[in-house]
Amino acid sequence: MGRSHGIDGDYLGQVYKDHLSDYEHWEQKSHAKEWILIAKNMGMHLSIDECMYCGRLYTFVSNKDAHGGRGTIIAIIAGVRAETVLRWLLELPRELREGVLDVSMDFSDSMKLIAETAFPNARISLDRFHVFQDLSRHFMKSFSDIRDRILVEIKHEKAAFEKKVEKLGSPLYMRDEDGNVLMYKYELIVSHTARRSALTNLYKTGMFDNREMMAISGHKSERVFEKYIKVGVSEQADRIYNKLKVLKGEKNKKVG
Repeated sequence: MGRSHGIDGDYLGQVYKDHLSDYEHWEQKSHAKEWILIAKNMGMHLSIDECMYCGRLYTFVSNKDAHGGRGTIIAIIAGVRAETVLRWLLELPRELREGVLDVSMDFSDSMKLIAETAFPNARISLDRFHVFQDLSRHFMKSFSDIRDRILVEIKHEKAAFEKKVEKLGSPLYMRDEDGNVLMYKYELIVSHTARRSALTNLYKTGMFDNREMMAISGHKSERVFEKYIKVGVSEQADRIYNKLKVLKGEKNKKVG
């Protein structure tokens, strides 16, 4: 509203509080920083939880039937100690407190004592948010422990493998001209490696021509497709020789 009228929002809020609202004449103003009770918002289905507000921890009692809208807040009390909260919460009318059917809360023993004392006829239950939050916390801890253990095992296995292949001079390494290890050959493997190997092996069988293999691989361009065929000079020479040999044999059959 302040933005639409060209007025600073903080200033507008302060003006509303000091002059337009009934804050100055509010009957709970004198103790609002310590506790607030709104008995008219009482219902049969409540929730109780703690929340940090302005650097201070407060206990909130809410009417779940209001779904977070007007009429939700029943009590806001500074602190979470059972004796401190109950001192003010028991000021709510007894008949309203006894009419509460259920109260949802977190895993706090203090909150359980507060709920059982202030709402003696209510069924106490753990709300789903805190149940899933606790499950998620334990799951993430287990996941982190397993992950760390696996990473340590992989590190040890890799170190042992590197020591072994260095000693044996394994061809698993790609080396420079001086014989220095550059990287493992398996680090050169990418998603296209298997595709390239499959097409090369298919090409060597001689069963299909390029167009047929492109239909199998899904290539649209023959220029790109040819990059996937890795055949050495000697292998190419052997293929040409074998084809010429076949052609020569067929020609001799026709002459005979």
